[in-house]
Amino acid sequence: LSSYGIRPGISTFVVLFPVFADPEKQPTVSAEAMREAGFGTTVFKYVKVHEEPRDMADVRHVLQPPLLPWLQEKGKGRTQTVTVCKESKFEDACRKMVTVQLKLDGHELLASCTNIAGDHTCSITLPRDVIVAQLQSSLCNKMMWASLVLWEGSKQVCGTNQLSNYSVLVGEIFEHSHVSGCYHFHQSDVHPAGYSSSGSSLICTLVLEPGKAALLHRFKGDYKRAEELRQLVMHDAQWCVESNELHKEVRICGLATADSFFCHERMGYDGIRLTDCKCYVEVTIPLEQLEQGQIEELHSASTPGSGGSCRCETNKSVYFLPFSLLSVLRTCPSGGASRPFFLQERLNPHCFSGYPHSALE
Repeated sequence: LSSYGIRPGISTFVVLFPVFADPEKQPTVSAEAMREAGFGTTVFKYVKVHEEPRDMADVRHVLQPPLLPWLQEKGKGRTQTVTVCKESKFEDACRKMVTVQLKLDGHELLASCTNIAGDHTCSITLPRDVIVAQLQSSLCNKMMWASLVLWEGSKQVCGTNQLSNYSVLVGEIFEHSHVSGCYHFHQSDVHPAGYSSSGSSLICTLVLEPGKAALLHRFKGDYKRAEELRQLVMHDAQWCVESNELHKEVRICGLATADSFFCHERMGYDGIRLTDCKCYVEVTIPLEQLEQGQIEELHSASTPGSGGSCRCETNKSVYFLPFSLLSVLRTCPSGGASRPFFLQERLNPHCFSGYPHSALE
């Protein structure tokens, strides 16, 4: 080893790693890990390199399903899945789409719809001064659709916009609007740890509304001599309902941010550490879990401490807000009301139009 500058007088600790010229014997490693360990480029002749970045493998290891455990408990054997992807695969989803051609004719506006195959599905006539929401309502009533989201290119069209400003719109049909809304779960516990205390908390939120979805999974541990975090946040995801064999499942896909660490006050950080890691994540949830998860639960229990030890306390809250209620919670009080109503004051006192997405930070 002296030819590499390694001599007993200056080197007290040496680790030797075997390498193989035979590809069948070569281990599969992360390129980032090899560089961080101080290996040069020559070592890559004797190892195989993972095709995906190490961060993606770390996210997959840290965030194991189910991300929404209280919904999983409502299921009948079918499970949630989590897939970490290099890029979005939502384009492959089975989405029901229509193209809406708009044409002015005097004081009227003609809307003609065709499906993906190019077949004509329906036509309606509206006054030329209507807004986009009136087109959506008319088409849903005529075709018996639960809801319809309209897009101009990649941008969702606001329902208050003037309809005559558009010539072509793309509509996405939602037939399962009964699962749209906000699903929320919060559980925390505190228990004695010597003369101190230790605790953990889990917050999970799922928001489904026509054309948009959001998801939060955050576990925090505050122990006697350590702290821990595992978190995944998806702000602007898409979702649809697909049939899988004889069952239906909700598929959510979008860009996510993952954070994870475990830190001991003496030993420092241990294991996988992720900070603001970006990746695409796909989550599937059996439809029946969402249907059965539209409940409200509240549990709280505490035990006084004794002998110098801290008290024990556990709290759990579960609730579901239907999409129609979300619209009300986002609206500022009117008609002489000087302050938000009780539920709005508790959940969205500032009447943020982006609630509950704004609460996922």
